Amino acid sequence: MERARQGDPLRQPRFFCEQHGIYISPSTFEYEDEWANSLWQDESDRQLRGVIKAVKRESRFARDNSEDALTWNVFRYLEKSGRLAEFLTSVIEQPVANAVPAYWSYSSAANGVSPSLALARAEFGEAVARSTEPDLIIESDGTLIWIESKLGATNDTVPTNPQDTKGYLSGGERWFEKAFTGDYQGVAITAGRYELMRLWLLGSWAAVREKRQFYLVNLVSERAHETAFASHIAQMPGAIFVCTTWENFYRWLESCPSTADGDRVIQYLRQKSAGYANGALKTAFPTLAAL
Repeated sequence: MERARQGDPLRQPRFFCEQHGIYISPSTFEYEDEWANSLWQDESDRQLRGVIKAVKRESRFARDNSEDALTWNVFRYLEKSGRLAEFLTSVIEQPVANAVPAYWSYSSAANGVSPSLALARAEFGEAVARSTEPDLIIESDGTLIWIESKLGATNDTVPTNPQDTKGYLSGGERWFEKAFTGDYQGVAITAGRYELMRLWLLGSWAAVREKRQFYLVNLVSERAHETAFASHIAQMPGAIFVCTTWENFYRWLESCPSTADGDRVIQYLRQKSAGYANGALKTAFPTLAAL
């Protein structure tokens, strides 16, 4: 089967495998129908994804190595099964009640971008096209939880234009100086934690404004566990950074009473692939695949 090369438009007949309904790229494969990559696809799911796409900056649900698809499959399960608050309680080790999720900035209550995120983007001078976008925003009683999930990618990110600090240093009455122990250069560029920096800056400011406790949750694979970022953030009584893993979620779900949908997610994580390495599919979570 011919595989696209770097720079080739992917969706061409010569790169399409009819047997599996996928297009094959240099690093991964992409489903012809993005819903083939989703566990949950009833009418309510399709309607929700449709309105999410109106505010989501990028859509990569069709790709095998898509963290969007992984996030959707896990958190949509948690929401539909009524287990979202229970799982979040296990992650932040504090009670979570009445958890309401907003996927990729879309708030069903606001019928658009989450108001707290929209205000934070404006306060710190972000243009919508290149703005901060948590994978999930969870509002609960007295708590604001922002979740940044990763599959194959790491947290290593730097600004495209290091000189353009937008309003990160001046916004929120110089909130940056309260939120971090070091300077912008050290956090965003030297440490390469630009994306996490933005999430922590905007999220902690938004939570204080709403008089909520803030948690920034970084959800990654075990091999990419985040160890650097915590040393750059200031200790604030109302803001906490937590790193957890997909493998931890798997173990938590296995400890829950068994259900057909829960078992389906467990099997999905065991079998999950994440693109190619040396021409062969990579296992996303090797320790789970070995079970």
